[in-house]
Amino acid sequence: MSFFNLTRLGLQDPIKAAVTVPGTTPAPGEQPNTAKSTSGAQRTTLSEPVYPNSEANGSYVKYTKRLHKHIRPKLGPNEIYHTQVTTNINYSYWMKDGVQQETWTQNEHRPRVTSEMTRFVDEMTLTNREFTLF
Repeated sequence: MSFFNLTRLGLQDPIKAAVTVPGTTPAPGEQPNTAKSTSGAQRTTLSEPVYPNSEANGSYVKYTKRLHKHIRPKLGPNEIYHTQVTTNINYSYWMKDGVQQETWTQNEHRPRVTSEMTRFVDEMTLTNREFTLF
């Protein structure tokens, strides 16, 4: 039933739980900005934004401006979350030995001093003084 988010553990937001709050380090097993209600369910206090690392600060105008102008965020995905949310972060930031030049992108450059067309024009000018290509 967890597919339908119907577990007996209450509402779960794994992304919100993994977001690093600037200046604080949450204890293991503790979720920041949550309070227990009388029924035992967790509820979020509204004193702080849901995602504190958001540069839009809840403003839709700032969010769409960043989106349309393709402005990248100041923090990368590996700096926002204190625990890994997905395994895709491993692939996007992983480099075995740092930045290297791939062998398949390099090719040998053998410049020719005179091309076939240049040789043809040179031979024709030797045989005919008034020869022009165009």
